[in-house]
Amino acid sequence: SWIRNGGVCDCAILDIILTGQKQNGTDVAAALRLLGFTGEIIFLTNSNEYASEAFAVEAFDYLLKPISKNRLLKLRQKLETHYSRVREREKAALIVGDGRSLQQILFGKIVCIEIIARTLYFRLSNDSELLLNGSLKNYAGELLADTRFEKPHRSYIDNLDFVLMISDNRIWFRDGSH
Repeated sequence: SWIRNGGVCDCAILDIILTGQKQNGTDVAAALRLLGFTGEIIFLTNSNEYASEAFAVEAFDYLLKPISKNRLLKLRQKLETHYSRVREREKAALIVGDGRSLQQILFGKIVCIEIIARTLYFRLSNDSELLLNGSLKNYAGELLADTRFEKPHRSYIDNLDFVLMISDNRIWFRDGSH
């Protein structure tokens, strides 16, 4: 209920076997993912029989009990490395300009870019739009080098972090637009 009510955390550590419960830890993890939890999920268990279920919900790690101090230290290092990369990714930005001024836009704020009649429409996550004259080619190389971005058509670059689904030759974004 904490996540459902807007609570935020970076990591969830779940036991697989939840004594006295109808669900197991992988069921809880699947429910968290459905609620939009994007954090890391680490499972603890006495058995490796649930490993495939754990990774189906994109588990970060799967620890077998008893857990040694060395194994915990390796997990800590793995988490530190991961979050260091996440912080670097969050800093990635595009510098755009209109000839008079420059502006920095974080990659994580770009929902998509569309070009119509030599005007670039940068749709941003705060529901604003930035319009610039130019070519998509000016920014495509830098954006497409980042795995978040895809160019499904010559007129668009989309940030996959904002994509909900792709169907019927349409890309649907999390905000309901397409």
